[in-house]
Amino acid sequence: MEKIDINNLDINILPLEGELKGALERIPIPEGLEERLEAKIDEWARPTLTEKHAHKTPLLGRGWGRFSLAASFLLVCGIGLYFALAPTNKGTIDTYDDPETASLEAQKALQLLATNLNKGLAQYEQAIN
Repeated sequence: MEKIDINNLDINILPLEGELKGALERIPIPEGLEERLEAKIDEWARPTLTEKHAHKTPLLGRGWGRFSLAASFLLVCGIGLYFALAPTNKGTIDTYDDPETASLEAQKALQLLATNLNKGLAQYEQAIN
């Protein structure tokens, strides 16, 4: 098989050379096309930010992954121990030991609520009228 040397290729031997040349001359080429194509090719050839810094080590070094794994493990263990050793609530704990005192305090709280509710309703009715 014979090798063809592209550098020494004579274009004039092509059978459609005249037709091809005429067709290329008839195609309008926009102004600045070559510059825009060169700029786009240069942009594609330019390495991206991730490609530039891909070879560098992380900011805190290689041990960062191990540190985060250890911290996560300690956090999970701490939360588990907290819930395992926390005292459980065995029921509601009363604030007052005496039921009569608790009843009086509840009545005071309800009376305060009723007083404030009546004030608010009175202001509402004044605003409507």
